Amino acid sequence: ILLGIFGISSWVAINGLWMELPLLINDLPEGWGLPSYLSIITQMANIGPLVYILLTRICRTFGRDHSAGWCMRLIQPPERLANYFILSIGLLASLLLTKFWNAVVILPGLPHNNVYGPITDEALYGHSLGLFVLTFALGMIDCMSSVTFLAYLANMPAVYAGALLFGETCSGLLPSLFALGQGATSEATCVPGV
Repeated sequence: ILLGIFGISSWVAINGLWMELPLLINDLPEGWGLPSYLSIITQMANIGPLVYILLTRICRTFGRDHSAGWCMRLIQPPERLANYFILSIGLLASLLLTKFWNAVVILPGLPHNNVYGPITDEALYGHSLGLFVLTFALGMIDCMSSVTFLAYLANMPAVYAGALLFGETCSGLLPSLFALGQGATSEATCVPGV
């Protein structure tokens, strides 16, 4: 049961964000462009596993000469430290997202948003920097969890991996059920451009 809960933590934040998207597009200046921004940001977050693998290789290369060195002690086993990091950053980013999801910064150098209401600088040039930065952090740790959680269970019985994968599957189901309970099924209206 605990491994199932551990597996739920893998993608629950990003899946939950996608479940709330029908509500976010009405409140943020990007409007219907928000799904595109979030998709690109989540894909850019795939750099997390690459950085993790490179750091692990570097530490193991330098740690061979000094088996009792600080680098080898730091990464033995590397998945444990990475999993603590993933869970801590995920919790922190999720808590910060509750406060800064609607933090808008005016960035006139970027392409302007499609405005369907009153034309203001915030509506035209505003971008949801708080949501974007925290989505990147959540996407990076969620991508890393796919690499480190299974590696952590490599030397354990196979039934543990099954429980973890069941939990990862539920990481999409639980946010969907919560979104339905919150009423995120409300129909968004699409106003044609002028």
